[in-house]
Amino acid sequence: MAKRTEPARDPAEAIVEELLAILFHRAYVPAAAPIIRSRLADLVADLLAALAGHGAPDRVGDRAGALMVELNVTDPQAVAGVIEVLSDLPERLFETPDAAVMRRMVSFTGAFGIGYSVALHRRTIEGQAALYRAMAAARHSADETARAVNLQFRTVFDHAGVGIAITDTDGLLRDANPTLARMLGRSVAELRGTSGFGIVHHDDEPAAQAVFRQLADTPGATREIELRYRRGDGDYGHAQWTVTAVPTAGEHDGYVIGIGQDITALRHLQDQLDHIAHHDPLTNLPNRRRLESALVDLTSRIRSDDSVGFCLIDIDDFKTVNDQFGHAAGDQLLVEIGARLTSHTARCETRCLVARIGGDEFAVLIDAPADESCLAVVAGTLIASLATPITLEQRRIQVSTSVGTALAPAAASVADLLNIADSGLHRAKATGKRQWQRGHGRERSAGTA
Repeated sequence: MAKRTEPARDPAEAIVEELLAILFHRAYVPAAAPIIRSRLADLVADLLAALAGHGAPDRVGDRAGALMVELNVTDPQAVAGVIEVLSDLPERLFETPDAAVMRRMVSFTGAFGIGYSVALHRRTIEGQAALYRAMAAARHSADETARAVNLQFRTVFDHAGVGIAITDTDGLLRDANPTLARMLGRSVAELRGTSGFGIVHHDDEPAAQAVFRQLADTPGATREIELRYRRGDGDYGHAQWTVTAVPTAGEHDGYVIGIGQDITALRHLQDQLDHIAHHDPLTNLPNRRRLESALVDLTSRIRSDDSVGFCLIDIDDFKTVNDQFGHAAGDQLLVEIGARLTSHTARCETRCLVARIGGDEFAVLIDAPADESCLAVVAGTLIASLATPITLEQRRIQVSTSVGTALAPAAASVADLLNIADSGLHRAKATGKRQWQRGHGRERSAGTA
């Protein structure tokens, strides 16, 4: 079945309605519904065009991230919901999304995170500037105008879109605004008189205390820090804080004002982007990029004279399965094969990382120190994992696999391992399939399951 290059239907209206439902149920959006619908419709139309190859997905992603902040969509669940709907677009738009469509989606998603982060930071800075202006005016105003200025400060404080905490120099909370209270899942009354350090994750508390010590030594200074905070339900979120020491006249030590932007949604988004970048979209197994980073991690913690083990796996006659049962069945089969390889290698004494590196090829990185016997056990396990037929839609499909192995020095790259194992894979295919062979470079061994 040929891959489609145009959307099967126009889903824009349904997508806009899903996004509207998320925004109105999970976030406070001050704009009127018709305006929001129009903005989202424009965004979705641009994204659909970009995924079909008629626009720049990174530019659309940047605008989409900024639009979320403009619409006040900063609640972690709301942003995660938006990302979930948009990330499913390739499968909803195309009967069989090809690699180009998936690359465009990854480009959009990455730019979304950047646009969201930049806009969120800009809004935080603007909020800080307004607040500091109000505070400065309050400090320098004559008594006659103090009430009006204090009212201005209170208005900014109570209605700011960022969390604001006012503490003494020891971190005791004197006041908190409603946004901070909502962020923490507590009331303002509950927060007053408590230690600001008490809401910080215990692993981040030393860094927070270090910032306060620095501010104590430099009145008027400002520091930025990212901290995890504990919510009222016991869960943790992430916030970016700008903390300033505000000196006062007289004998008082002054106070500290912290302005915090909840970036939990941004952290979740970054985690999603990292997962997309390092995993195969079909099988959800690690991809070649993740394989390369895992090899770097592995070689950084082993001795220089240790060896790294590697297996390259190819499904025998997979094209026949595709021709007989169709590409959809072939994709399901690849998912099941990936699950089999993962579950069976998990039983080996040596830790293994199973990855899909393209088409019907999989790879296994074997933890060091690896040796000949270790390679034999893992290769045999991989072949044995497919000895039982796989059932798809009440059809039993028998497949087998051929394996090429490599045993290389710790300094070897993934490309080195692939080259060595590929030579063994070719010999395994040529001499009967459903077997494994060692690649060139060391004494050859062979085995069957």
